[in-house]
Amino acid sequence: GGEPARLALTIAGIPFEDKRMAFGDDAWAAMKPGTPWGKMPILEIDGKMLAESGTILRWVARAAKLMPEDPWLALKVEEFLEVIQTDVELAAMFNGRKGEELVACRREAAAPGSLLHDWLAKIH
Repeated sequence: GGEPARLALTIAGIPFEDKRMAFGDDAWAAMKPGTPWGKMPILEIDGKMLAESGTILRWVARAAKLMPEDPWLALKVEEFLEVIQTDVELAAMFNGRKGEELVACRREAAAPGSLLHDWLAKIH
């Protein structure tokens, strides 16, 4: 899902517009043919679309300067990103929350001392 990228944007303090649509939605049906792979999530940057959760998350990590320059540490961060995507899927932390409640939960998860920060401390 797209929640790990949303969380990375929140950690970095980068504002973003969070658009969500259901797969059966008319808006999605109209948009789908113009997407890179015909699926979500999608990140639009300067009118260009980037698809796939992992790719989007890695782009956000680099754009937010969350990716270390040291090659080994950068690999460890990518390893961490894989853990989030495949084993943890942070979206479950926000299940059922919407609007301001969702934004507040995301900020809490991004705050120092959170479980996320405990995981980040394991990167070395």
